[in-house]
Amino acid sequence: MSKPDNRNNHWLPRRLMRGFADAQGMLWRADLSASAQDMFKRMGYKTASSERGLYPDALEDALSIQVENAFNHHVLDRLEARESLHLDDALPAITDYVIAMRTRVHAGLDLVRQELPGVASRLRERMGRELDQAGQLAPENHDQLEAFREAADREFERHLQDSTDIWHGTMLPNMLPLSRAHLPKMCWTVLDVPVHMQLLIGDVPVLRTEQGLAAPQGAVVLPISSRMALRATNEPRPWFTRRPIRNTELRDINRTTIAQARRYIFFLHKEKWIAKYLRELRGVPAA
Repeated sequence: MSKPDNRNNHWLPRRLMRGFADAQGMLWRADLSASAQDMFKRMGYKTASSERGLYPDALEDALSIQVENAFNHHVLDRLEARESLHLDDALPAITDYVIAMRTRVHAGLDLVRQELPGVASRLRERMGRELDQAGQLAPENHDQLEAFREAADREFERHLQDSTDIWHGTMLPNMLPLSRAHLPKMCWTVLDVPVHMQLLIGDVPVLRTEQGLAAPQGAVVLPISSRMALRATNEPRPWFTRRPIRNTELRDINRTTIAQARRYIFFLHKEKWIAKYLRELRGVPAA
């Protein structure tokens, strides 16, 4: 990817964030890095989850065209209209969207930075062995092989110093093949929230269990509005169902959103229980 441009990039899509805003387009944002007095801010959804120059403009456009548009058309719009989903269209759209929502946020860059040194070390070792073998088979190519080794080492170091290019690459379709292969096999449920309750969404929007995606108890949850969440499990039942959310499920999802958030949490209504969960789960003092 090229160097990020100067556009205002949305690490949570505007269409998604609209589902957490009121009729005037306003929502609440809790900033976990702020003081208790300054933590809560009322703002418009269009700029609540954006940052200037975060991605190249071409990547923002690709995410919109290749990922967001399909999900909005085949999944989100149909769910809001209470229409049934078509398997052939919905499953690829959900898969691409969930992966992009996991990787496009700042926590996705954190994960790349955490995992990259180990990946680079393993690749370097494998490349070194292959170059050594090539040198033994063709000693006359020693100088060229060593030049290649030095160039590859420089490239490894460049990415270890600045891994944003690799981070950007993880967002697009056809990346993360293991997750991409497993997500369509999971059982997906739409959980509907009563009108007097609400779901939160954080800057780590894809909530996962500690067991791992493919484990028997593995699960994925993605709030897609204050009134709906997508949930996937490895239970042996039909691929798609829709039902009202249970009170315990709503509580657990909101608590997990707060617990797993990196910095920001967004919601429609500022309610007392949100501050209570922030104190319990993140140690936020009362204002």
